Parts: sequence; structure tokens; C-alpha cells
Amino acid sequence: MKLDINIFKFISYFIVFFTVLFWLIIIWHIFYYTNHVAFSFKPIFYIYSIFGVLGFMSYYFYYKTIGIKIFILSIISLIALYLIDHYNILVNYEVWLKRGMP
Repeated sequence: MKLDINIFKFISYFIVFFTVLFWLIIIWHIFYYTNHVAFSFKPIFYIYSIFGVLGFMSYYFYYKTIGIKIFILSIISLIALYLIDHYNILVNYEVWLKRGMP
């Protein structure tokens, strides 16, 4: 049982590290490039949905503090990804063309 808890704790800290690294790259990309990316944010949206579920499971079963932090971080990331796409802040070039190049 101890091994399972340590693996879950490692996964929890990896999620936090991945999220911080992802948002640092996104912020850097927004300020220093042309606001276009070569990929869609839809798979990342699904990844953060899974992170939110894992954070909730972590809160419920093992680690209360890191679990709630992961859950809140995932919700904030999902909202931010939606707003980035909705307001054309960082979108794929082809999508930007289809939306009328604001």
C-alpha cells in the first residue's frame, strides 16, 4: 500500500510541474511570437480534464492539500484554455483564417 501512495504522490507532483511548465511556455509564446500555434488545444483540454479527475481522486483518497490544488489548477487551466481559444489569443493559423482574421 505504501508503494501505491508514493506513486500517486509522484503523479500529483508531476501534474503540478507539467501545468506550471505548460503555462510558462504559453505565456512566453503569447508575448514573443505571432499568437499562432501549429497544434490544437483540444487534446490539452482533455488532458486537463483528466488532471482534474485525478486531483479530485487524490483529494478524496490520499492527499487533501495537493489534491485540492491540482483540482483548482485544472479548473483554472480549463477556463483559461477556453478563453484563449474563444478570444483568438493563441490559435492555429488555419482556425484564425476561418474565423475571419480579427
